[in-house]
Order: sequence, then structure tokens, then C-alpha cells
Amino acid sequence: MTAPDGRWPMPDPAEVLDEPAVRAPSLQTAPIVIQHPEAWEGVPTHYCPGCGHGLIHRLVANALDELGIRERTIGVAGVGCAILIYNYLDVDFQELPHGRAPAGATGIKRVRPESVVFTYQGDGDLAAIGTAEIVHAAARSENITVIYVNNCVYGMTGGQMAPTTLIGQRSETSPQGRDAALQGHPIKVSEMLATLDGAVYLERVSVTHPENVKVAYRAVRKAFQYQLEGKGFSLVEFLSPCPTNWGMKPLDAMRWIDETVSRYYPLGVIKDQEPVHLAHLVEQPPTAFREDYMHGFRYETVTHATEDELGRPTRRPHPFGRRGGRWVSVDGLDYEPTDHDEPEEAEASPESDTAGAGRADGEGAGDADPAGRPEDA
Repeated sequence: MTAPDGRWPMPDPAEVLDEPAVRAPSLQTAPIVIQHPEAWEGVPTHYCPGCGHGLIHRLVANALDELGIRERTIGVAGVGCAILIYNYLDVDFQELPHGRAPAGATGIKRVRPESVVFTYQGDGDLAAIGTAEIVHAAARSENITVIYVNNCVYGMTGGQMAPTTLIGQRSETSPQGRDAALQGHPIKVSEMLATLDGAVYLERVSVTHPENVKVAYRAVRKAFQYQLEGKGFSLVEFLSPCPTNWGMKPLDAMRWIDETVSRYYPLGVIKDQEPVHLAHLVEQPPTAFREDYMHGFRYETVTHATEDELGRPTRRPHPFGRRGGRWVSVDGLDYEPTDHDEPEEAEASPESDTAGAGRADGEGAGDADPAGRPEDA
């Protein structure tokens, strides 16, 4: 057959029907290049264009999938833009009042220690009303993971000044820019928590370009890995853009993080070490005093001698450690003080006894001879 205009031949319809159909490769047979993680619900988010929350959600979901812990993960979300995170991550979630996510996560982890527990909080939630909760969770080295999103502003409520708002940055409640003399200085949460012995792993990352996203993913994965190993408290701080409340285009918001925000909040590992156990010197904390001895332990000064009630030097250990020392174990609970524990008495000499007697006799005592007789007698 030929076309009506005779320019090219047309196949016979009967021949076409007899031949097997040739179709493009289906999605089932084509190689998979990229797909959303199983921990991701695969639904559109409610976040503003250019917001960093969606990308951070994706990194958390990827980490849960790669570590194979999605089925036993429990998330805890506070109040903020990410309050609807349970719609996007396919894990169990608990909603807590503003700032209380670390307290709720502590309870969940202690009741169900086999679970992987993380909180997802913004800077208004964590660094303002939740400051006490995050500080004490880190001090106790709770074995949880905290995803902390810092966009330097209250996002959900309309762009008010947050504890992390930069000096000079304008907001709804600081229209002239944040003034340190009036509103104080921004809080560097990661550096503050780094002073606590219970905080094990703290890192600040951003999502401004692909290389930073790769670093951020490794940090999230490491934080969850530390929880699986039982190391203690970990927190990953994200510098995240908020174009809507910053009054910027998304690209400008990313650039502002790289050029301005990260200068005050520098990226990198803030702390990465084993937790410090402050009570490791005392195997059993004492509950009662028996002189200087506590349930098989006694305090032994290391650098200084002590004094008795009269101010005389003695080798007796100080009971409360005000001079610096350590607890050492003794045999048995009924430890008897040795001779060196008692205050050392100064040895009396004949000269000192005579001088003391003379002083006690009054002014004329100095004229007496050693036998106590007057010279004229």
C-alpha cells in the first residue's frame, strides 16, 4: 500500500496485526536510576518553595533505609513548620508540645530501648521554649538522635525573631534588625551543648549545594549509627533556608547561608568523642557518712594535707574533698582508722613545758630558776 499522495509505502494493516507488538521498555523492566526511599511516603509536601525541610526529610529517610531501621524507628516532632512530618516519613511518630520533644523522646527510648528514637525540631522549638529539655537530655547523654533545623527565624508563626536570629537581621519583631544591646546575642546551640560531657556527637551542616548535601547525609547517618552503638546523645544542626520569611528568592536564600549565616554558625564537626562518665571513680555512690568512710570507700587527698580543729597540719584525709583528692576502696565496711588518721600531737619538750609554766605564773615567772625557786632563796 502507498500513502494517498503516493510519497511513501504504507504497511498492510493485516500484516501489522499478525506481527508481535513492539513497545517501549516498561517501568518494570527498565533499570532503576533513582527512586524515593521506602521511608518516604512519596507525597507532595506543604513547605514553601525553596524551603530546606523537604530535602532534610529526604536525607533522614535515606539514612533510615540504608541502616535498615525504618521498622523500629520512632520520630518525635515538636511544634513548627515540620509539625506535619508524620505525613511524609513512613515511621511511627509522636507529637509533643512546643519544645518538649527531647523529654518525650527520653521517655520513649527508656521504655523501648530497642527502638531508634529521633526528634525533629526547628530553632524556635529547640532553642527557645525547649532550651531546658535539650540541655538536660544532652547532659544525661540520652541515647537519642536530634535533627535540629536552624533557619534563624520563627517560620510557622510568621517570621518573628528567634533565639538564632543574627545581629542586624530583620524580622517581624525586629524590623530594624536584631540589636544585641536590646535583644541579646544569637545562641549557638551546638557549641553550647559541646560543653556538656554527655553530648557525644555534634555537627553543623547545610543543604545549600550538592557537596554540602552529601556531607549532611553522612552526618545524619553517623548520628543514627551512634545511637545503634549505644554511644549516647547526638545532634545534627542544619542551616536551612527560609525564603518566605527572609524576603528572598530561593537562590538568594541559599547564597545568604553560604556567605553570611555560616560565618556566624560555622559548618563542621563541633564534637565527636566518647561520653564522659563522671561517676566512674565511685563504684557505688555513698548514701551515708561514717566519719570519712562511705560504704567501703574513703576519700584520700592527693595534693594537699589537711588540718585538724586547731589548725595544726595532719595527714588525715579531708572528708569532702575540698582540697582535691579521690575515692579509694578499703577492705570491708567497718574500716578502723589507723594511727596516722588521728591528729598529730606536738611532742612536748622540757623547755616548752618550763616556758609554759613560767607564762602561767604571771609576770615574775621569768625570774624563776628551772626548779621553780626564786633566785634569792
